[in-house]
Amino acid sequence: MVERWSVVTDAEALSQAGTPAQTLSAGDVTYVVGPLAMLVIVEAGDRPDGSAVQAFDRLALREPFPELVEAQLQNSGTPRLGFVRCGGGWRRRCID
Repeated sequence: MVERWSVVTDAEALSQAGTPAQTLSAGDVTYVVGPLAMLVIVEAGDRPDGSAVQAFDRLALREPFPELVEAQLQNSGTPRLGFVRCGGGWRRRCID
């Protein structure tokens, strides 16, 4: 199990979604939708009006969303895991 805010490798992050998984991009965010979870991967950077990490416990996602992602965001039963790309791996934050 990955700890909150731990740094993980690409393979460790992607394994959290399960297989098969579908990858969808929307601007500065990549979504990976799999049978175990939906990953929300945000590029680091300051975007006050766009999708970005706003604080250590807050992630802002802005429309438009790919159709599959919108359906997953409305499904409260699917775990959503947030990641930010950083040096040495991805920093993970549990969204739900």
